[in-house]
Parts: sequence; C-alpha cells; structure tokens
Amino acid sequence: MFSSTILLFLTLGIIFSLFYRKWDAMGVLCLFFSFLIAFSLFPAEPDPRHLAPILPLGIIIAAFGYFELGAIVRLFLPARRLEWGILLLGILFLFPLLNRGHEFIAQKSYAFTGYNEAGQWLAENLPQGALAYVSSQGPIRLFSGLGYNTENGPLRQIQTFGEGAEPDFSKAAAPIFLHIYMWERGPVWSFPFTEEKLRNLEAQGFQVEKVVLREYPTQQGLQKLPVHFFLVKRK
Repeated sequence: MFSSTILLFLTLGIIFSLFYRKWDAMGVLCLFFSFLIAFSLFPAEPDPRHLAPILPLGIIIAAFGYFELGAIVRLFLPARRLEWGILLLGILFLFPLLNRGHEFIAQKSYAFTGYNEAGQWLAENLPQGALAYVSSQGPIRLFSGLGYNTENGPLRQIQTFGEGAEPDFSKAAAPIFLHIYMWERGPVWSFPFTEEKLRNLEAQGFQVEKVVLREYPTQQGLQKLPVHFFLVKRK
C-alpha cells in the first residue's frame, strides 16, 4: 500500500516536519514512528497486517510533504500553470492507488464469509463432550453459540497441535473436530490449505464431513469455492 510515490512524499514530509518543527506535523510523525518501532521490535506475531495503524499516519505525512513541496515551488516559480501542473501530477499519482484500493475492496468483500453456515453446522453436529479445534474462535463462537475453553466450552485453537509442518495429534482424545478456513492465518500444516495438506490429514485418519461453499471472483467470473472445511477423526 506504500507505493514508491507515497514513500517519496513520506520522506519529504519527514524532512519538512523536522526542518520546520511544526508541532502538528511533529505530533503525527511521533505517532508514526512510535507505532512502527513498537510493531517492528515487539510484535505479538510476525504478521504484516499489524502495521496497518501506521498507514493513515504515513499518508498524512506524505500529503504534508506534497503540499509543502508545492508551496516551495510556488515561492520560487509563481506561475499559475505550474501550480495546476503540480495538482494534476498529484491526481495522476493517486489514480493507481485508488484503482488498487477498489480492486482490494471488491476482492475482500467476498472473503471471510460462510461463518454462519459453518457455526450452525458445528453446533448441530459436535457431540457432547467433544472438542472443536478451529481456525478462528471468535466468529465460530458467534454463529455456533459454543463457548471458549476459558468458559469451559469446546472451542480450541488449531495451534494446539503445533505450528510446524507436521501436526501432533497424539495427545488429543477422539473424536477430534478440526475446522480449517481458507483465509484465516494458522499453522504451517493448515495455512495456506492445499490439496496436499488435506491428503496428509486424511492419511492420519481424518475425514471431510462438511465443506462450506461461497462465491468468489475468479478469471472465469464468480464461482463457488470451498472456504470452510470440517475434518473429523473419530478413532
């Protein structure tokens, strides 16, 4: 999201902020670097999305750099056409970002769906006393009504079986209900979920008992694709 253009004006904004020592600009700059340092040195987990709070701050600083550059050019070259040229240049810089943002929103509007059907199926099919290991506890709890392990409920995170390429199911009592969601980040053995990883789980005694399908844009248009998988090991 930080294109080379944004990075260019972000750098200028940082330089102008430090040079002018304007408190409003310095305040945004301090917030920007505070977030950047905190999420870079002390991350909860190595996930780039945790840097998202710095995006609007960085764009504000970049906008400051852009307008200050225009003010400097106008100071030395007070030509009306030049001002319009700088404004037009800024608009041309923004168009690729707007197109990218539109495509991103359109794509993600089809993602993270199907939890209502997945939660309902789990609530209706999970045996009494069995545990469900899910990709994301929050949405499943919302649509199933089942509780977290901290509430003496059956929901657990799939990370229980390890983060590496090979899960360890030896300490879990059958039946094991395993929920894997295509877009939810998880252990290496479950994300990104591929046919090979599905075959590995089947080789360990799991069977696919429920697949939730949802429409997703592809090169062939909208197609129904599998997004939620429930695999069960009963013995």
